[in-house]
Amino acid sequence: MNLDGKYDLNFYPNPTTGLLYLQGKLNRSYVLKIYTLDGIMLKDELISVDDEIDISNLPSGLFIYYIIDDNTVITIGKLTKIEN
Repeated sequence: MNLDGKYDLNFYPNPTTGLLYLQGKLNRSYVLKIYTLDGIMLKDELISVDDEIDISNLPSGLFIYYIIDDNTVITIGKLTKIEN
């Protein structure tokens, strides 16, 4: 869910086997945080539009992600990692 329409950020492919790409209107740096459904943070890194994001080290399952810009959450979504 994009909380601010000017960003229009989305991950693809979702579900993924390990590599993700971020697409969006504004090509700038964002903070990506990925959590388990239990609230355990698994990833916290700086990303940009069209970056290749490797989550192959995460177990298969459903995760919640937050994309943050300037200390404000701008996108919240679900991410599914599947086996090859």
